[in-house]
Amino acid sequence: MVTSGVAEGPVRLIGCAPIYKIPQTRWTTRLTVQMTMYVLFIGMSMAAGGLMPWLLELFHGWKVGAGNSLYKMYSQDQGYIYDNSNTYAFCPKQIRFSYDPLQRGYPAAPLAPKNGRLYDAWYHKKVVLKGVSWFGFNNKQGMVDGLWAGGSSAATDFQAVVYELKLLGFNTVRLPFTFDMLKSRGLNQVQKCTSSTKSSWAKRATDPDIQPQPEYAGVPNPPVYLDVPVTSRHLCNTYLPSNNTASIERLMWTVQNLVANGFYVVLDYHPDPTDTLALDVETFARAWTYTWAAVACLPNFASDIRGRLLLDLLNEPDKIGTAGLGWTRSGTVPGLDELYLTTMDTIESITPNDALFMVQGSVLSQATDRGARDNKFGLSAGDGFVTNTATMSKYDLTDPRGFFNELLKRPYKNRLLLAPHLYGPSVSGVAAAAAFDVAAKVDSSWGVLATDGYCNGNECMRLPVVAGEMGSQLQTQDDLAYYDGIAQYVQLGIAGDGSESPLVGWIWWAYNANSAGTGGLTTDDWQDLLWPKIRYLVDYYGLKPWYENPAAFIKNIEAEKNDALMARAAADAAAHSAAGAADQSPLNLTGLPVVRFGAKPSADAAAAGAGAAADTTVGGQLEVPATVEYIP
Repeated sequence: MVTSGVAEGPVRLIGCAPIYKIPQTRWTTRLTVQMTMYVLFIGMSMAAGGLMPWLLELFHGWKVGAGNSLYKMYSQDQGYIYDNSNTYAFCPKQIRFSYDPLQRGYPAAPLAPKNGRLYDAWYHKKVVLKGVSWFGFNNKQGMVDGLWAGGSSAATDFQAVVYELKLLGFNTVRLPFTFDMLKSRGLNQVQKCTSSTKSSWAKRATDPDIQPQPEYAGVPNPPVYLDVPVTSRHLCNTYLPSNNTASIERLMWTVQNLVANGFYVVLDYHPDPTDTLALDVETFARAWTYTWAAVACLPNFASDIRGRLLLDLLNEPDKIGTAGLGWTRSGTVPGLDELYLTTMDTIESITPNDALFMVQGSVLSQATDRGARDNKFGLSAGDGFVTNTATMSKYDLTDPRGFFNELLKRPYKNRLLLAPHLYGPSVSGVAAAAAFDVAAKVDSSWGVLATDGYCNGNECMRLPVVAGEMGSQLQTQDDLAYYDGIAQYVQLGIAGDGSESPLVGWIWWAYNANSAGTGGLTTDDWQDLLWPKIRYLVDYYGLKPWYENPAAFIKNIEAEKNDALMARAAADAAAHSAAGAADQSPLNLTGLPVVRFGAKPSADAAAAGAGAAADTTVGGQLEVPATVEYIP
């Protein structure tokens, strides 16, 4: 509104001081310019306000767009509430997450170990795990690593890489983590990147030496596709859970996403050697049980996750602490026997029949001095399951037979997998050996347990074996000779389906370019795949990428999808029928029954009531409390 008091008086804009004088009867060029500037100023202010969320996204990585408005980010009722009535009684009946509900996708069939083999629980087909480790939850990333690398979204966007791993033929992803990281906030993973399409993803997952190249557009759609608003397509990973919460929420999201994409998932506790958590049996078991409880309380656990998740309890235990962990107690250092059994007993007590376990061995000797305890038999760290009396005596190895004797009495004995690590001389430090010598050593460690089984005099049981880690730059003759020897022994490159192999799977270390010693499956800038490694896994270890036979690959994906759809209704019904009938009860692990080998329980422990920490002594017969009360 413009007013004028006198013929030559000031023209006033409401709320503003006089800024010019004009004759009342004339509209001058000066007035036109000034009014135009005023309108532009108002318009620019409004535009800046409207663009502010996108500017915040651009410079700070904050999420905007559909379902991720700033209002939602700051509102007090932030998050998404899930009905959780079909899970265990200790789970909250409603769970709030900061991320959108994920699509269910098409989970693989649940695993059913039997007689040293892995089968799917739907059609009893043999399963061979072909996996890759993707670390990040064990360092400050608080998410799988490499998403910060930038460049093409085909190389740095989470859902693109997951899809590419599937096209390459992997069916398992191992997620190393630490309990400390799960309690901490991770880093922001939203980064600038160049947009790419599904065809670009397929191209990245195709061997460039294959001629003619297959039709990239013909690949099947990803089982789960996370749509990105047009305004955010110059950014990668905008759909990830916020890093404003503890990283365990991102881990839960990652597990759900990978399972929905048809992968089996391994959770691997992967501490730094200086981490002493595993030296306290009760604390270790409690940490694992609370983490497992978080998984078991996911809304789709019963229908989609159960049987697709494996727990790798402790990475390379022979490197933990100042002395390492052997199979049996050494002074104040616990043995793997009591550590593993206590942890598995506790998890089994809260979720009977649900958990699949993986354990690694120890190559250490019986000596108490660390220097004298070092690897004498020439196996990789994390291997070490020798049960032959003569071999143990010759190399003074710690004895795992107490563990196996007690395992045969446990209800979860058929849900345990051995997970030795297999590394060549460049990583293990073990001197190079002829192929037959390599085969003889691994056969005496875990091969015999897979083929003949462990016998305690009353019964025998074959144990499924997965190579929990194997990896190398594959650039030295010694490493190539080592893995050639392993390949000849396990015969996965020939049999393919694992019919005659002592292994039921392997997991390559690692996808990550920043893996010291082994390197990753990508170039140092994370942009391209290292095809010599992929080709080696194809030729020697049975990896079957999509481009080898696109029609067969697509047919198999469709069959997996149909199997998942057919099983879904039954799985949902079973999940609801298994709903906890008891009233909701918080999980409180203030005291655990700790398995001890070769020690008498104290009078205090013997008199301890429900909920108090107690020792359960193993001396011939192990007496496990019939019930364990976790509520004070």
